[in-house]
Amino acid sequence: MATDNGIDVINYYNKTVLQRQLSSQPDFTNLLYTSGESSFDGSQSLFIPFQKFGFLKYNIVADSVEVFTAGNGEFKGANYIIPGKNNYAWASRNGQLVQVNLGTGQITSGSIHNPLLLKAEKFSGDIIWYWQQNNHSVYVRKSSPYLLHITNDTIEVMQCGGFKPNVTISADSSSIWYLNLELNLVKKSVLSGQADTVLLQEKLKQVDFSFSNPRHIADDGESIWMTGQNGLLRYNYKTNTIKPYTVNEGLSHTSTYSLVTDNANRVWAASIGGIDVYDRSGDLFRPAISFPASTYMDAFGSALKISEDRLAFHAGNKVFLIQPDAFLRIKNRGSFYRYRKCR
Repeated sequence: MATDNGIDVINYYNKTVLQRQLSSQPDFTNLLYTSGESSFDGSQSLFIPFQKFGFLKYNIVADSVEVFTAGNGEFKGANYIIPGKNNYAWASRNGQLVQVNLGTGQITSGSIHNPLLLKAEKFSGDIIWYWQQNNHSVYVRKSSPYLLHITNDTIEVMQCGGFKPNVTISADSSSIWYLNLELNLVKKSVLSGQADTVLLQEKLKQVDFSFSNPRHIADDGESIWMTGQNGLLRYNYKTNTIKPYTVNEGLSHTSTYSLVTDNANRVWAASIGGIDVYDRSGDLFRPAISFPASTYMDAFGSALKISEDRLAFHAGNKVFLIQPDAFLRIKNRGSFYRYRKCR
């Protein structure tokens, strides 16, 4: 296609970005449909809970969407879906884990695939994030201020800030990072249990940046990235420095809400304006997907690395699947894919 700046060539044979609309309901992105945190079954299905009616199962392979409402709304209030085996899943709802038959959509009897998670029911709130370290140890974040480390014999309770996870596992899986109640950053070793606190709020006084409403954090092997309504915040733990990123550094919008790193530890961030990828060489963000008609309610989304070569972003009533390596190869072929006009 011809533009004012030259000619663009679109590659139709390598669909590196796929967009899927989840629902045609016009009110899908209003307050009645606030979404919980997405999860993936490790194979082909993405689960997205919507707190006022139930949850969706998006089969990536078949490109199909199933809606689970279970009759009289038994799944209302679900914040997280834990995929299981043999066509079962568990919905975290009203402080309990409810087993769901994905074939019939009904609540069924039976034991959860990981009994350690049942111990989390002793604490208020729904599960919104969890990481299984091994068969004897899991970390669970609840919608209350609790971050739990549950083993066969003990339950360790940590205080976590914000109404979204604000928790991540380090790139080498040796540590768990989280924001505490004071929104300071804590690094905790999963082996020794030793915890070190970064006084983030003190460091923020050194920069002209108001860090508000964090939701998701991610580790790129060098820095911890944190979302906020006024942009992203980056804490480089190798240099012990912080830096904010706004539209001046290439973000599509300052209201950011989800983060994920790909197989090359590149940072991808979603905001109300779209999805951007961090260019480490230029220390700025570059646009990947634009959300021209986005609303604030689309910001109740999430992002996951679902395989070595694919990311999944959820925003409002849409899912975006990105193949980072292939996408960036096409974007970076400037000499072949963009011909500048001659003067």
